[in-house]
Amino acid sequence: MLIIQDRLTVIYKLQQKNQIDSIEGLIKLRDELDEKINAVSTNDENLLKLKAETERLHQQAINLAAKLSESRQTAIPLIEKEIEASLAEVGMPQSIFKIELQSLPEAELRNSGRDEVQFLFTANLGQEPQSVSKVASGGELSRLMLSIKSLIAKTSALPTIIFDEIDTGISGEVAIKVGELMKKLTENLQVIAITHLPQIASQGTSHFKVFKEEKTNHTQTNIQLLKPEERIQEIAQMLGGKHISDTATLHAKELLNLNQNRN
Repeated sequence: MLIIQDRLTVIYKLQQKNQIDSIEGLIKLRDELDEKINAVSTNDENLLKLKAETERLHQQAINLAAKLSESRQTAIPLIEKEIEASLAEVGMPQSIFKIELQSLPEAELRNSGRDEVQFLFTANLGQEPQSVSKVASGGELSRLMLSIKSLIAKTSALPTIIFDEIDTGISGEVAIKVGELMKKLTENLQVIAITHLPQIASQGTSHFKVFKEEKTNHTQTNIQLLKPEERIQEIAQMLGGKHISDTATLHAKELLNLNQNRN
């Protein structure tokens, strides 16, 4: 009887200490404490397992990075050749484009692998290629970006590609060649070009004019699909300014291939 009484006393004290009203609550608390104790006792073992798994995954990442580097080394000569050919099409036949890979330490493993990729470029014969950011002018950079994007478009299933003022720093015959290269891309995908150059605007299948107007003390931006005659006027205005001359109109028709003498 005394043993039972002592046992009940212990139970009541545990209930008061832990603010639990039932035996079931004490049993649940006991089980939770057992789990915590077991977790602590197996902590070292879990740490060893996690360390081994981390090392395994790190080695796997290193192996994948090495394969990626090999693939890049294989692809680089082909990319360089394609881009140089494209640059020749847009008026830079002497250009040299190189891709340089520098391996990073294993500690600097990135999502993109272990390579630091640098683009080297020169547009002039007899000059060593240097970093694009150091030597490319605005016009050269525009044509280089067009060549790179053209190559990407050939190898990727892109439904649409957008060129936002890719014509920076170019004009004249070069602009015509850039427009022709962009038009080639339309054989496989939709091309949207934002441009101020008539040589490029005239290459498009459809011509949209973006303009602003003020209404009730507010400025609104609008877009309008131009009809054939409206397009001639817009190209002529791009050529000669606000006051359109007959010469500008004739030139616009030539660019649009509408001049009767060329049909």
